[in-house]
Amino acid sequence: MSGSSKINFFPSHSSKRFKLFHHNTLTRRAKRNSFRTNSDSILLKMYFCVLVISGIITIIQNYKKPLFLFLIELVGSLIRISSLTLFLAITHHSILQKFFHTSYEHTLWLHKKSGKQTIKLIKLHSFLYALAFFVSKISIITIDKSSVPSTRGFVFSLLTFVLLFGLKKGLKLRKKIYEPFYFSHVIITIFLFPVSAFTHDLKPFLCTTAVGFSLWVIDLFYRIFLFYFKTPAKIVAIRSQKNYLPTNDEKKTINKDDNNNNNNNTKGHDENNSENNSKDKNSENNGYKSHTYIPDSKVLTVEMDNFQYEPMQWVRLCIPSISKYQMHPLTICSPPMLPDEKTGKVRIDILIKAMGDWSKKVVDSPSKFLLDKPVKIEGPLGTSSLDVLSYKYFILIGGGCGVGPILSLMLALKELRDTDFGDKLIKLKFFWMVKEFQELELFQDQLEQASDQFKKYEVKCFATRQKREDFENKYTIPDFVNFGRPDFSQILKSTAENAQKQNVKRIGVFACGPARLVKQIQNDCLDSSNSEIVLDFSREVTGF
Repeated sequence: MSGSSKINFFPSHSSKRFKLFHHNTLTRRAKRNSFRTNSDSILLKMYFCVLVISGIITIIQNYKKPLFLFLIELVGSLIRISSLTLFLAITHHSILQKFFHTSYEHTLWLHKKSGKQTIKLIKLHSFLYALAFFVSKISIITIDKSSVPSTRGFVFSLLTFVLLFGLKKGLKLRKKIYEPFYFSHVIITIFLFPVSAFTHDLKPFLCTTAVGFSLWVIDLFYRIFLFYFKTPAKIVAIRSQKNYLPTNDEKKTINKDDNNNNNNNTKGHDENNSENNSKDKNSENNGYKSHTYIPDSKVLTVEMDNFQYEPMQWVRLCIPSISKYQMHPLTICSPPMLPDEKTGKVRIDILIKAMGDWSKKVVDSPSKFLLDKPVKIEGPLGTSSLDVLSYKYFILIGGGCGVGPILSLMLALKELRDTDFGDKLIKLKFFWMVKEFQELELFQDQLEQASDQFKKYEVKCFATRQKREDFENKYTIPDFVNFGRPDFSQILKSTAENAQKQNVKRIGVFACGPARLVKQIQNDCLDSSNSEIVLDFSREVTGF
């Protein structure tokens, strides 16, 4: 942590006011989740119901028309409804989120579903137009007039078909080349809308698709306005890892005293790291050749005004000193905080792991290049579907940078240990897997507090690519640190057996990490569930 003093996230959290704040935050989530549990299926069913109703109305209105014109009108009506849903779902301040009390992730999921459906329908619509141009010579420029389809309409249909075919192929690459995908996404939308309005009957078109398109444009300009005129946040502290293994003379315990010394010297920390890195590459420590550890993560502490959030929510972060306009989704890894009584500002922790060009620049940048620099924050966004207050048993599993949301939730629950929920809670198990032992430095204080101060917590961390014997002479290893990969199948089964002995019927399981890990946990939860106990699984997936 940089600066002259360490940021303490638990200065007055034992107060009744703070515990009430956490309890109310989680209670609001529980009420929303009771409605949100089936929100995906509700939204999808409503979407298809509206499509069916629109199709029936179109059939009644156009069944007497020639076959090609009838099919084109039918598909066109479905496109209008599907594209309306597409725009409504992608709007960040969507009425769907307000009405259904759902999160941005859920409406984004609907956007993807309706988007794929819209692409299929538009390609079919274009194909039917082209077919009519060559075969039937039926007019589809207007409903009321009868004339031969125009070359202009045919060329537009062919071009649309090619563009959307390429867009569908590009969907598979969106995570690796997100910016080209995003801007081409917007450009195609801007191209298709006015041309479609020009070549079609405007009245029904403007009554449906234009509504969603207009709301999306308004929301886009509103976000741009906030981006430029909202009071910027500020990076006030940075936690980073060392990039070398100490010698026996530097024998190190991952403890608060050592970390405090590191925190007070963070401003020059990154510059010194690069020098130490080059010096230690070929050093030998009492016959043991030390390998160099290159940090790939940082925790930024951001201070801002009027910011309320819940555990496991995320934000979009823009650091102008790195890139003026790039917004990146990052999870908040600190528990909800009360505003400072003097300044009224709130501080949040954001974990950044080097996984792409932008994040690598952030991690590699010296602290003085980021410290006290303004940043743009959009959010908070999202929330977990896990109803945390309804469980007596919890299992939280994080892989790599997936520790962010589960750490936020664990620390929020820790503050409720003296409330009714704390009395009801029987066990909370927290697992975090990292590749390198040194990655645990980022959250060592929080992990120690959780494992030492609250007996109902079981905290275990795993360095999956290292062996204990390589570190026993170098580090004093905390009790909660293990080496190798955990057997989650056995862990979940034993937890289920212990819970059954205490008459627990449901266990809440939340996993956040790489897709492969999350899928494994999901399958293990299914295998460990039976007629007497159920492991309720919830997840988030990280990485590319």
